[in-house]
Formats: sequence, C-alpha cells, structure tokens
Amino acid sequence: MGVSGGGDQVAASRTVCPPSELVEAARALLPRAWAGEDITEDLHDIYRQAAVDGDDEAECAARFVEVADASIRGDQTATRRTATMLVERAQQAGFPLWESRGRHYLARLHLADGEEAQGIEELVTAEVLTDEYADTSVILVGAINGIASTYMLLGLFEDSARLFARMESMLDAVHDPWALRALLYNRLLNDATWALALEQIGAADDARARLRAAHQRVVAHDDVIAGSSIEGDIQLLVLFTELMTGKVSIDAGRERLASIKVDHQPESESFAHFGVATLLAEAGRYAEALEEVQAGLDDLHPIEGERVNMALRWLSTRIAVQSEPDHAGLREAWSYATLMTDKVWELRKRRRDAVLDRLQIRRLRSEHELVQRVSLEDALTGLANRRRLDRERSELATLDGADWVAVVYLDLDDFKTVNDTLGHDLGDEVLRAIAGLLRGSVRDQDLVGRYGGDEFVIVARDCDQQAADRLGERMLSSVRAHDWRELHPSLQVTVSAGIAVTDAAYGQLFSAADDALYAAKQGGRDRAIVRSVGQITTPEFVG
Repeated sequence: MGVSGGGDQVAASRTVCPPSELVEAARALLPRAWAGEDITEDLHDIYRQAAVDGDDEAECAARFVEVADASIRGDQTATRRTATMLVERAQQAGFPLWESRGRHYLARLHLADGEEAQGIEELVTAEVLTDEYADTSVILVGAINGIASTYMLLGLFEDSARLFARMESMLDAVHDPWALRALLYNRLLNDATWALALEQIGAADDARARLRAAHQRVVAHDDVIAGSSIEGDIQLLVLFTELMTGKVSIDAGRERLASIKVDHQPESESFAHFGVATLLAEAGRYAEALEEVQAGLDDLHPIEGERVNMALRWLSTRIAVQSEPDHAGLREAWSYATLMTDKVWELRKRRRDAVLDRLQIRRLRSEHELVQRVSLEDALTGLANRRRLDRERSELATLDGADWVAVVYLDLDDFKTVNDTLGHDLGDEVLRAIAGLLRGSVRDQDLVGRYGGDEFVIVARDCDQQAADRLGERMLSSVRAHDWRELHPSLQVTVSAGIAVTDAAYGQLFSAADDALYAAKQGGRDRAIVRSVGQITTPEFVG
C-alpha cells in the first residue's frame, strides 16, 4: 500500500489557501493512524470543532484521514463509504484537492473488485483535479502522492515516476517531513515493483540499474527516515535493493530480514524474501530458496501485494525448473509462466495507452469547463461575474411563481476613499475579503457575484422575508466583526445592502434590490433594508 501523503496541464486558475490550524490538526492524525493508533475520538473532536467554526475544509481533511484510517485497517466497506462521503462533501464545498484524494481511494476499491475501467476513470479524474493548481501546498503534494501510488498498482510505473518527480519538485516549498517520507517510501516501492517486472521479462540489467539508483536516492535521507512509523518498511525495501545488486550476502540479508519488523506493510517483507530467494537460487540452494518464496507469499494484501505475489510465483517456477532442468512438466510450466509474463507486460502497455488517452480526453473536458467557468467568474474575487448574474436575472424573469426568492445588492461604504488614500492594491484585498465574508454568510446553493467595482449581488432561492432578514443581519455582522486592521491599521469597512424578496414578481427583484440599496445609503449606511416586491409594504430596516 502506498503511503498517503505530469504531463501537459490545462491553464492553472486556482490557488491553495494556507490550511487552517484545524486542517493541520486533522493531518497530524495521519501518521498516528499509520502507526496503528486509535484516532476515533480525535477525529470526532475535529468534526465537532469544524461544525462550530464553519470550517468546511477541516471537515474534508478529517474525512480524508478517516478514509485513510479505514484503508490502513483493511476495512473496505468503511473506506468506500467514507471516500464517497468525502468526494460529495468536497464537491459541495468546492475543494477539488480533497475530492481528488477521495477519488484515488475509490479507484483502489474498484481495482480490488476487478473493476479496472471504473478504477482508471476515478484515477484519471483525480489527477486532472490537481492540474488547476499553480501554487504548491502540502495538500496538493499529498493528492499527487496518492494518485502516483495508485498508478503503481496498475503497473503504470512511468506515470507513477512522472508524478513522484512532480511531487519532489514541490517539497522544498512545503517543508513537510511526513510528505518527504511518503515520497521516499512510495518512490522506492515503485522502483522495486518496476524492477520485479523487468526481472520477469528478462531485463535484469535494467532492473538492477534502477535498484542501484533507488538505493542511492533513499540512503541520502536516512536522517528523515529514522524513527518514523515507516522506517521498517523502507529498511526492508532497501534490503531488497541491496540483495538484488550484490551489496549484501545471503546470511547477512537473512539476519537483517529477521530483525526488521513491520505490522501493516507485509509486501515490504515479501520483496526482501524475493531478494533472499534469488540469491539462494543462484547459489544452488533451491529448497531454501523455495522456503523463502513461500514466506514471501504469506499474508500478502490482495491489492497492494498483487504484483510481488505474481513475481514470487514466477520465481518459484523458475527455481523449480532450475532444480530439476530435465523435468518435462516443469519445463512446460516455465514456458507457460514466461509466456504469461510477456502477455502481462503487453497488457500493461495497452493499459497505459488507455490511461493516457483518458487523461487527454479528461483534460480537454476540464479545459472546456475551465474556459466556461472563467467566462462566468470574476477574476479578482472568484465570485460569479456580471455575465453570470445577468443570466440568473433572465432565468428568474421566466419563473411562474410560488417559490420565494431574494436578491441582495450590496456595496462598500465610501470605498473610493479606501482606494484614494490606501491604494488600489489594498482596495483589491478588501474586495477579496468581502467576497469571502459573503460566501460565509450564505448557503451553499446561493449565488454570490460581483456586479462591478465594489458592488456585489446575491441571489438566494427558497428564501422568504424572514430568511432575508437573517441574511442581512449575518452579512452586516460579519463585516463589522472582521479585523480589518490585519490589512491596514487605520482601515475600517462597513457595507450597505438592499434586499428584495418575492414569491411572484421575479422580474422586479433586481431593480427593487437596487432601490433598497439606495435607501440604505440615504438612511445612513452600514445597514440593510429589506423590501417585499409585488405588494404594498413598509421597507424594513435591518440594523
């Protein structure tokens, strides 16, 4: 199992916000889960605090850790349930990287069930979800790591290596020891598995060269590996590289193998058993070699251990025919094993072609979706732009009635002074901050947009007058409570809002909200006025 922690890409449009303390607290549970600790209560605490803080990303982070924990424990039912929940919640909250992390686990589950096409589709989607990010974060690094380790399960070693190289280029920026350890382990596991496949197709020289390079890369980071929860796993894979490249003797290798203990990664031991068995067979000690092969076959994971399982069975056949070269049945079995190995390698090539095709198609689709989104998105704030708001206005005008809808017009009080005295760059920061506060004040289904300048518009369906009153209160309160001094010591920001609500006269909502905003400005600013459209009412002031 890879430790959770390419190519031409579409134009990047997303940035990764620094993770909150609660997100970091969730991530800190992952190494503990990997070490076999019970993290259930800690996860519940994070879920509760995320609900109190309204921290949607922390909820996604905790859900991901829950997925990883279930996978580590081998509970596929819980893994599937929580991964599906993570994907749905991440989509709803707008966190593509957390969606990516859920999808790579779903890909693994499809592969476990023999559903290769579905697994590849999930995996390709997971990778493309990472393409939009231009900057680096530990969350992005972890997402790439998970995808790369899953490509490895499909035997797509080149694609794993491509993504590990992408991940490595980011590590200096994130300064995360766990991410580095995950990269070292998974990249070493990919090289080791790749070497096994090369051994089977008769490319032993290529296999040994790859293992020598992998060994050199890993031992350069002994200080990072020492004392970590995956130290034993890495030591076993390093032992495999040393056995296969002649750096250690049979007896010394067996002694080290017996002294290294791991609880959750039996395939690491199996690699080492493969190396010992290979040396024993070369020394003509065939019975002992077969015993090592059997030890390597014991307790392998059905997914993560599949490729080393195949390699050990291939080695078993080779040892048997070496021990009895005149046995016609064994020679026939070896010929069949060789034939099947070649067919598996060809299948791997066809599978990789299919994956690259799916990646290209999915990226083209993603690029089209990105162009559509950008055309309807305000470049400064990421909110809906005027084109998107005008489209919503046209759609509302076609409604027949019966459903409550509210429209909010909101702008900043005396914003020109901010630009004139503190500069337009700081003014842009204020607009971005207002955009974030508005997002936090509305429901997920509400449309929030920037109409232009410092004017914002919200369209809230299924929102009657009482709900509109509460919306106005939330917006005003969030702006007042925000610490604007973080942007500038002398900065203080207030807003005015006009809110129009109706269950029938939808075509009048935008103009009525604009009128209500004018009344709020005339009434003293830093306030919201709510008006019902289509009936004679007195404007209501929200303080």
